[in-house]
This record gives sequence, structure tokens and C-alpha cells, in this order.
Amino acid sequence: MAGSGRAAQMQLVEVEETSPARAAAPPSGSRPEPGPSSPEGDPPPRGRLRTGRWVLLGGALAAAVVASLVVVDARARDADRDHALATPGLLLPVDGPLRARWSAPAASGAGTVQVAGGTVAVVTTDGAGRAVTGYAAGTGEPRWRVEVEGGTSGFEDGGLTCPSTRYDDDLVLCTAATPDPLYVDEGDEVTPQTRVLAIDAATGREEGGWSQPGVLIGVQRVDDDLVLASTDEDGHTLVQRRAGRTGDVLWTYRSRGVIVSEFAQARSTMDASERTAVVRGVDVVAVRLRDGLVTPVGSRALAVAAAPFRDAFATWTPARGGTLHDEDGAATVELPTIPAPLAVDDGSSGELAVVSTGVDVRGIDVGSGAEVWRAVTTMRVRGVVAQTVLLGDGPRYAALDATDGRTLWWQERRSALPWTPLTDGSVVLAPGEDGAGGDAPGTLVARDLRDGGALWQTELPAGVRSLETVGGLVVGRTADGVVVLG
Repeated sequence: MAGSGRAAQMQLVEVEETSPARAAAPPSGSRPEPGPSSPEGDPPPRGRLRTGRWVLLGGALAAAVVASLVVVDARARDADRDHALATPGLLLPVDGPLRARWSAPAASGAGTVQVAGGTVAVVTTDGAGRAVTGYAAGTGEPRWRVEVEGGTSGFEDGGLTCPSTRYDDDLVLCTAATPDPLYVDEGDEVTPQTRVLAIDAATGREEGGWSQPGVLIGVQRVDDDLVLASTDEDGHTLVQRRAGRTGDVLWTYRSRGVIVSEFAQARSTMDASERTAVVRGVDVVAVRLRDGLVTPVGSRALAVAAAPFRDAFATWTPARGGTLHDEDGAATVELPTIPAPLAVDDGSSGELAVVSTGVDVRGIDVGSGAEVWRAVTTMRVRGVVAQTVLLGDGPRYAALDATDGRTLWWQERRSALPWTPLTDGSVVLAPGEDGAGGDAPGTLVARDLRDGGALWQTELPAGVRSLETVGGLVVGRTADGVVVLG
């Protein structure tokens, strides 16, 4: 060969391949062979089990292959992140063992931690009063603090929450119920009301504030608006969607019937998704949140169950069984029962509704009402993600294929921590073995979502009583605060 050019250098390049899923027995059958408790070496990116094969390539070709793989991986990660941001209850991509990043004091209960962009807003209610503090999500560095009117002297705490299911909000919206006085002077009247605060997530600047009278029974955030349900001073159930910053009323539902007892007021509820709310006041109604369309479901005096489902809702009565409704409120198909409430649902079950009857789990075609598959198990349905149905009940948790109901894997654990689906669509996290002693930390085990193989495990901080997904982050609850894992 003519010419004096430099000889091409050869380079070994590892090509990653996803391993096949392991066969597993159904939840009610024999237990499959457990996977390794923790693989050797560093965990693979995105939590997928991989094997390697080596290919001999020329230097230029190797560089091109590596560059292409980097671009493809970056695009895949961006897509995973966008998917997580758009799906309430889904974790941001988990790349390896988690550790406690920072902790902060926090009030207990739902809605006391909100993630807005790069800020974690945490509610505190203590002897110093009520406040919302913003922390940098990655480091826990305090960014701002907003004091909320209403002290604890002479008052019973009326509740301060900042509800949201999204990560990419730039606005923190908080509702502060007026504290109920423990004592009042004779002849004084106290009007219950809920105050709403709009706070810039980055700076802590208050961007607006307004109040709604009545006893608050439920709140749901929709974009930068709030849907508030309350019982007004006359006993009517009032539901309004209002602009978060200004309080401008976008639509209103007010019941015709009246609740006359305080005990009944306390039992009024609102169960809401981002699209539909089911309100149990004097009557049971479903409300479409985008425009306030109301569909009567029944009277609270009758045995009737209702729950939001995707763009609409489902109902159940002893006489008719379950019924699926479309977004206009019209009945469509019959169901054996209403679909299970899910901690996370990315819509990957497609045209199937997953329902649990208590003795089995079924996949029902929402177009025809036909049963597509059935899995015999008493475990509760907890989530649907990446065409995988996650089940959990007591010490057991398992995964089914959402398309055909076959069991992918199942595990038992010995942990006092309650289990809720913590998954990014590739990895599922669950408590492992408890530590020795009451306050000793247990472990958090990561498993491949589709085959259940153990990828890694990490020690949980002492005092963690539960784990939850908040705005894409893993948040541990302690007796008096929160621990953010990352």
C-alpha cells in the first residue's frame, strides 16, 4: 500500500445490552428464586441490568461510536426527565445508590413539602408560629422564609399546606386555614376562612394573597390555579377554581342542599386528580376541573362510591356495580368495581383500566368493558408505570405486565416502613430489612422494574418512618422533619 500515513490504532469498546427478564411465579403461587441482594461493583446507569461484549474497532470509528452513544444517552435521559416532570408520582431518573443529602424540620401530613423547580418548600408549625421555608433542592441551603399569620397562643392549629404534584412549577401556592380559637369572648363571632399565599419559588417574594370563607374540606392544584372545596356559613358545599395569584374566580359549583351539623361538615370530602374532582357534601357530584362541568352521582344517604379516573371518573353502587364515565359525565362501560387509586400512573396501560376486587386484579378494556386478563392475588394495586402494574400489601410487593397480567416478579420484605411505589420507570425502590433496634436504620433496595433483580441497596437514615415521592424527589419522613435523598 502506497503512502506513509500513520497506521490506524485499534481500541476496545464495550457495547451494552439489556439482560432478559427473569421468569417468575404468580403472586399467589410459589416464590421465584431471589435475585442478588446487591451486585458487585458500581451500579449501571438508569438501573438496568446489563451484560457487556467487547468489539475491536479502529480509533476513528471507536471515537464516532462513543460520541454517538453519548448523544443517544443524553437524549434518552432528557426524555426520561421530561416524562418524570409530566407524570405526578414519578421519580426523576435514579442513576445509582441514594444517600441522605439534607434534612430540615417539617410539619407532618400531606402537602407540607412541595418541590418547585430547584426549591423545596417545607411547612413548619411550632411554637415559633407557622412558616414556609424554601431550601435549595440539591444542597438544602436555606433560600427564603415566609411567616404565615396566626400564632399558637390561644389558637388550635387550622392547618397550613402547600399542595402540588409537579416538579417544574415556579410558583408555591399555600393554603392556611384560619386557626380555630380555643376560647372566645361571649358574643364574639369567628368566621372560618382559608387564606391563600402565592410565593415565588426562587426568591420567596409574595406574589399575591386572598381569602375564601367557609370550612375547607379539600384543595387541588391545577397549573397555577387552585380548586378549593368548602362548606359555607349556610351549610352549602362550595367548590371554586380560582387563579392562584389573584383569587379571580374561574368557575363555581354550589350545592342546592344544606349541611346543618358540624359533624357532617367534618365528613365532607373532595377526592381530586388534576382533571376531575369527586365531592361528597350533601350530594355526591363529579366536577370537571377545566370548566366546572358538574355531573350528579347520587346522594350521600345512599351507598355510592366514586373516584376520579384519567380524564373522567368511575362510580359504583350495590344495584348497578361499577360504571366508567367519560369526561362529559356519560356512562360508557360496566366494571366489576371502580379502578384502584394509584400513587403513580403514566398512562402506559393504554386502553386498559386496572381494577382490584379484593381476590384478584383485572385488566378491563375501557372501550368495550371486556376483561382482557386476570391475576389471582389479594395484593392492592399501587401504581402503573412503563406497562408494569405494581402491587403491594403488608410485607409483599410484586409486578405484573400491564398488557397481559402475567407475573414479572414478587418479593417479601421484613420492614416496618409502609411501602408506596417509588419508581422512575426503570428502577423501583422499596424498603429492605429493618436495622437492629427501634431507631436503627433499615435499607432501601433498588430493583429492576421489569425483572425484579436487585441492583443496589443503601442504608436509610435513622428515624425515617416512611418514604414518598414529592415532585420527583425521594423524601423520607421522620418524627419532626424530612430527609431528602438523592
